[in-house]
Parts: sequence; structure tokens; C-alpha cells
Amino acid sequence: METISSVVGVADGLMLFVVKNHGLYLLDEKTGNTKLLQSPAGPIKVYSDFRKNVYVYGRDGIYEYDWKHQTYRLLQPANGLSLDGMQVDAAGNIYFASPGNGLYVWNRKSGKMTQYLMDDKRPHKTICNNWISEIRLDSRGWLWCATANGVSCMDTKTGYFDIILSRPLLEGKTCYSTLELSDGKIAIATEMGLYLYDRKKQQTTPWPHSESISGLRIYSLKKDAKGNLWMSTAQGIWCYDSKAKSFFSFEKGNGLLTKEYLAGVVGSTSDGVICYGNSEGLTYFRPSQVKNYDEKTSAIYLSGVLLDGKMAPFIGDNLSVPSDFKSIVLSFSQLDYQSVGNIVFQYRINGGKWISNAAGDNSFNFTGLSYGHYRIEVRTYCNGKYSIYNKVIKLNVLAPWYLTVWAKLIYLILVLGFMAAVIFIYLYKKKRDLEEAKMQFLINATHDIRSPLTLIMEPLKKLKERLGNAEEYHEDIDTMDRNAQRLLTLVNQILDKRRLDKHQMKLSCRETNLVEFSRGLVSLFTYNANLRGINIRLEMPETPVNAWIDRNKLDKAIANLLSNAFKYTPNGGEIIFRIEKQDKKVLLYVIDSGKGLGKNDDAKTLFERFYQGKNSADMHLGGSGIGLNLCRSIVRLHGGDVYAHNREDGKSGACFIIELPLGKEHLKNNQICLDNVGTKKKQQRGAASRNSKILLVDDDIEICRYLKSELSDWYRFVICNNGKEALKQLLSGDFDLVVSDVVMPEMDGITLLRNIKGNANISHVPVIMLTSKSEISDRLEGIKLGADAYLAKPFSLEELHLTIDNLIDNVRRLKGKFTGALKQDDKVEKVEVKGYDEELMERIMKVVNENLSDSDFNVEKMCDEVGVSRTQLHRKLKEMTGVPTSEFLRNIRLNEAARLIREHKINITQVSYMVGFANNSHFSTAFKKYFGMSPTEYAARYSE
Repeated sequence: METISSVVGVADGLMLFVVKNHGLYLLDEKTGNTKLLQSPAGPIKVYSDFRKNVYVYGRDGIYEYDWKHQTYRLLQPANGLSLDGMQVDAAGNIYFASPGNGLYVWNRKSGKMTQYLMDDKRPHKTICNNWISEIRLDSRGWLWCATANGVSCMDTKTGYFDIILSRPLLEGKTCYSTLELSDGKIAIATEMGLYLYDRKKQQTTPWPHSESISGLRIYSLKKDAKGNLWMSTAQGIWCYDSKAKSFFSFEKGNGLLTKEYLAGVVGSTSDGVICYGNSEGLTYFRPSQVKNYDEKTSAIYLSGVLLDGKMAPFIGDNLSVPSDFKSIVLSFSQLDYQSVGNIVFQYRINGGKWISNAAGDNSFNFTGLSYGHYRIEVRTYCNGKYSIYNKVIKLNVLAPWYLTVWAKLIYLILVLGFMAAVIFIYLYKKKRDLEEAKMQFLINATHDIRSPLTLIMEPLKKLKERLGNAEEYHEDIDTMDRNAQRLLTLVNQILDKRRLDKHQMKLSCRETNLVEFSRGLVSLFTYNANLRGINIRLEMPETPVNAWIDRNKLDKAIANLLSNAFKYTPNGGEIIFRIEKQDKKVLLYVIDSGKGLGKNDDAKTLFERFYQGKNSADMHLGGSGIGLNLCRSIVRLHGGDVYAHNREDGKSGACFIIELPLGKEHLKNNQICLDNVGTKKKQQRGAASRNSKILLVDDDIEICRYLKSELSDWYRFVICNNGKEALKQLLSGDFDLVVSDVVMPEMDGITLLRNIKGNANISHVPVIMLTSKSEISDRLEGIKLGADAYLAKPFSLEELHLTIDNLIDNVRRLKGKFTGALKQDDKVEKVEVKGYDEELMERIMKVVNENLSDSDFNVEKMCDEVGVSRTQLHRKLKEMTGVPTSEFLRNIRLNEAARLIREHKINITQVSYMVGFANNSHFSTAFKKYFGMSPTEYAARYSE
């Protein structure tokens, strides 16, 4: 049979029910016969009021139905509404629900249709949700609406919702049905059990003693002649015995085809037959004839013991298990019981909380029990009743071995081990603090080393350029340069290691052919190899080996191993560089022909920070002890590892192996750079004037002199040796830019920067910070204070020169936008301010350009054209350009005049009139004052 969608009782033993997609049927409970009746087309539902009038309603509307003669009459069209649930009061008014559209009331006398929605702004409360599961009239004529979020109740006489049952118990719970009890209280069926509303106390509470149905989805409610409450649920049919104050269940197997019923599909006949609809058909019964629900449960027996997966013999109810057991499974049974599949076994340990199994599961698995005695109680639950007697099992878990006599010896060992661990942690912390002190010393040393490196490396480049073809000096210069580069490499290794320790070194990985990458890296050591007669042998695959690496960082790791190999390989020896591709990884070998690892050298300790190998000390080959540690840190940052051992081919020497994973699954998204081809933006030197005045602040006199000598052709320098002296110079003089070191006596660079940017008179001056500390945290402090640029020592002189040019050029270009220093045809488009200032400046530049040749165009006319007062315009221009209104206008005219003079298309007299000067003498005076030369001299200068 198809799904039953609606059912009502119409007479003794007779009921009407609707089969989905098949129509309306009449069922005779006594004979079991069904008959298909004539009914309106389409999906319908059936309803019977208290007068036994039958109604059929569906998508076409509400019909009055005579089931005896199978005739029907349309009362109210649906008008496109979906109808679900119907009630008729004593006055003949019809109430019906529409899913998602709330409640409708049709007054049959007046023909008026009223809709109630949850968001109605009515003087009294309204329904608590538009999705109504069921509507039902009580004996007082009140309409109860079970919704998807609680229950609402309407007084049908006033149309007011005076009772709203939502918070706190019913809030968020779907309510399916309501039922008025004999004492006037209202039973409420929900998705989480049964609740009770007391009208007198105006209080909602869970149904008394309803723990067995807590959490059960209850769809409908019906009372029988004895006052018992019957419920259709998602777990069969349940009954609440009003005398016994207990619940009984009837699930599949108790004469029922299914245990899942449908919401709202319930009916009853006048002679007490209750019927429920489900997906399998119709279930109906007379409560007085139901006999199974009070059946007593039989005794419980222990039927089996499974210890660690194996059957264990047992006698009686006392069990003992060893302390090392993993699990014990106890199985129970009841004899002479027919509905085995509906029995729920429960247990509790030592009087604790009862724990239930699924229905039909008669075994309990106990794991993780510590030693001791346990009292396990077992009971059953079926058809709403618990077993009369509980089964008690006494389980003894034997004491473990550590409570024996030997335990004291073990405790002593543990105490000694704990003391050893404390000592180890103390020594480890002491070693870590010592390493931190060494690293801090090296960091501080790099600050003092970088400044001299700058003074060594840059002059070396210029010296080599000046010597030209004097080859006899190039070798010595190259030697000095190589050693300076070695010193710089050591400094960079220290700083790189510091960044790794602080988790500030980030990867930027690209897919790279390791064969080509390594071949190019090894070629850098060819000169040194040829000089010492060392043979470098490359053993690489012919096909590319692609891996995702950060080239700039991995080359440091490989170069470090190669440098280490050259360090220990004697003249005339051999170094092997090999690449092997395996399944999911690639191995890079660096094999030397030196003495190899010392007998006391641990391959793991070799990569610890500041560790010096034994052979290194024996051969008097000093080092910082940072290189190999940095190498391991970089490789591990790539998700790989590095290890070492002596050669295994019978020759002396060490073999260092870098292991890298293939693919990019091990990398984070921010470690992957998808564009393999980097683009470099060409930098062009700005047009900074030779007369720019720069304040150079550094306590290193030599670096100050060097910079001044190299850049004096472009700028004028004033040198200060500390920040305090520099601040005085800035406040008393006029400077275009400041170049300052960070670490200085009396006042350091950061304090100087804070004073500059905090003083309105000098805050506009750009500041370049020079520092030997290249960590991100050191730079961030300066950037937050407003530093315009940051260069780390040793810096490139060309980089410093370009930075100075760009900053000065940017400042002058910014001033030119507002003071007239740029060409007139660029003004309006390039003025970039924000909001109101942008619009105002556009209007000003437009007005000025349109009236530039008008000698009568002055400040007053400009104010009139722009549409602002003179005071406001003066204030705004002063804020944006730094000059008064009249000077702003004159500067624009003079710069336009200069442009026209440079073009040499008209004479100077014509130029003066074109830019709005009525008097040539006044024009010449103003021009000379602004440009430092007369118009004639200016024209002669640009005559070429």
C-alpha cells in the first residue's frame, strides 16, 4: 500500500483515509474491507469536525463532503495556497494552516479571510513561527498551533494569541501535536520528547517520569476511554498508562509492520478505534484489546564471557581477570521472551549512571578498567518496562605488578631518572643560554664588521675600475675582494641563522631543475678547484630533476657543504657532487677526499650550533660552527634533512647528503611562488638638483668621509656624529634629506627619527636609515616611526645614490603639483588629493588655466570663479601647497612663462602678456626673483 496522508473516524468502526496519489477510501474496521470513494482530483486531506461533518481540502480549496452519497461542494477556493491542517469552530469558522504562510481564518458569515504571520505588528502576540505542524481546538474554543519553534494559542473569540510557549524549553524545538487532557492541561508532542503545559501555573515542564522517551520524536497524540495517552513516534507506538504512571512501547515485531510513523496522520472512531498512518499503510487497533504492553519481563542470565577476544570459562556471577587484560565482553540473555529484537540491555558500574545498548544488543564491552572490585548491575527495558530484578556481576581486576615487592626498586629508579632529567634540562638550558650569548655576541660583532666592509668593498670596485688594464694589480685586488666576500658570507650566515631561530625566514619556492641549478652552483667553485688542483666530478642524471625549492636559500646550504668539502680536501684531491632521484625524494651528495669524520664525531652532533669536529681541530681549521647548523635548518625548512657519514667505498673522506621531498604537497600556500619568472622593475635616477642639501649622521667618521667624497658631485653634505647634534642642525637649517645610522652615542638613529617625524617643522624631511642590524623587528620599529627608506650595511653605493635621488625627486614633484613647478598641461590630471580637497584643487587648476593670460585675473576673481571665500581658499591652499594664494597664482604664471621661453617660439614680451603680466618690468623682476636669473639670461641658457 502507498503512504497514508490523512485519516479520520466518521462512525462506529468506520474511518476515511487518503492514500497519497490514489484518493479517498472508506475502511470498515470490523470487516477490514476498504472502498474507493469519489473525491476531488489531486492531492487531498480529510477532516471531520465535532458535529461529524466531513471536509476534504487540497490544492483546489476546501470542500464539504457527504461520504455516504460521495458528493462534495466547494466552500472556499485555495487561491494558490497549500493547505495543511484544518479545524472548524462552533460558529462554523474555518481555520487552516499553510506551510510557511502561517495561519488563515475564514469567517463563513462575512466571507472575510484573515492571515496571521509571526512578524505581524499586532497589538497582541501572534504565532511564534510560520511553519505550522498541526492546529487543534480545545473545549474552551481556543486554537492551539504546534509550530517549528514552539506552540502558540489563539483565543478564537478575540483573535489574540495570548499564550506563546517557546522559551526556554520549547525554543528551537519542532512541535508536532497538542492534546487537551481531562484536567485542562495541554500535552505537547515534540521532536525531543513529551511536555506538559499547566494553564493555571502558566508553566511548561517535561512530562513527569518521561526519561524513557526523552529525545524521542513524537508525532501525534490520542486519548483512549481509560484516559491513557497514545503516541505515534519514530520508534513505534507508545502508550502512557495514566494509572501506572509509566510508558510502554510497541515496536516493529509486536504486530506492527514498521516503527516509523508520519506526523499528523492520526484519527479515531466514536467507538474507540485509534488509527495511525505510515509509509506501509494504516495501523488501527482498539486500546482495550491490546494485551502485550503489560507483559512482565523474565530473569536475566549471564550467557558468555569473552576475554581479549577469546571465550573464557566462568562459574557463577563472580569473575576475576588479570591486570593486563585489554577488554572483557559480558553477554546476557532472557529466557522465554518473544520480542528479543526490542529488548534494550542497560548496565551501571558501582551504582553510577545507567548506560544503554542499542535494541537487541545483549553484550557489554569493558576496557581500560583499573585494578579493584567492580559491581556491575544489568537490567532490561522493553515495551516501556524495566526488568523486575537486576542481574549483579562482581568483577575483580587483579592488582598490577607495580604494587608488588619489586615496586620499591622501580620507584627508586624512577626518582633517579627524574633527578637525571632535571639535571639534563638544567645543562641543556645552560648550553642554550651559552649559545644564545655567543649568537648575540656575533650579532653585535656584525654591526661593527659591516661598516668597515662597506669601506673595503666599494673602494675595491672603484680601484679596479681606475686601474683599468694594470693586470699586475688585479690578482691582489681580487684576493682582497674574495676575502671580503667570505667575511660578508660569514656575517650573512650569522644573520640568516638568527632569522631562522626567530622564525623570520620565509620560503619562496619555485619549481627548479636541480641538475642545472646545482651545475651552476658548483661552477662557482671551479676557480678555487683549479687553483688547488682539486678534481670536481659531477654525477648527475641526464634528464631534469625538478623540485620545489627556494633557490636563494638552498644555494646557501649547498654552497656551505661545498665550502666545507674544499676546506677538508687536500690539494690534488677529489670532490664528488652527485644527484640521485628516488621515488618521492631526491638526494644530493657532497663527497670529499679528506680525513673524514673523527672517531668521536657524532653525525647528529656535527650539525649542532657552534660544534667543531675533531679533525677540524687537529688540522687547525677554525670556523664559527654555524655553517652546518644553518645548512640543516634551511634544508629542514624545505621539509627535508641532511646527514653525514664517512665514505663507504674504501677511500677516506666524508659524505654529506641532502634529502629533499619531491612535489609541493609538503609546502604551505604562502611558501609557494607560482610565477617562476621574476620581473625586475627598472630604476631610473631622479632629477634631483645638484644643490640638494643632505644631513649625514654617523658616528663612523670614515664612512661619512667616504660617502661625502663619492657623492659630493651631486649633493651638498653637512656631517654630524650623533643624533643630538643632528637635531640641532635640522632645527636651525634647511635640509632636503637626512641619512642616519641607527646605533650612535648620545642620541641613536631611532630617537632622532622619532624627533624628526614628531616635529611639524621638519617632519616633511625624508629620512634614510643605515643599519648593521638587518632583522625584521629592527626595521619595523623605524618603518612605524616613518622612515622613508632602510639600507642594511654593507650597502651598495649605487643603491644609496638612487634612493636619495628618488626621495628628493618625489618631494619636489609633490610640491610641484601645487606650487606650479610642473608643466601646465600636467597639472589637473596629476593632482592627487582626497575627497573634498581633490575636487577643490581640480576647480582651482581649471579656473587658473582658463584665465592665465588675463592680466586682471587676481585672487578675488579666482575666489569668485572657484566659488569659495578668500579666507577659505587661502587656508586650503596653504594646507595643500604651503604657499599663500597670491604666490600660488604667481608661481603658476612664472613656470608657464619659463616653458614658453624654452620653446623659443615667441619673444619675451609676448611671453609676459600670455601669462598675464601687463608690465614687462614687473615680469622681469618676478622672474629673476623666482628663477635666480632674468628672462633674457634664462632664454640664453636654453638657446642650445
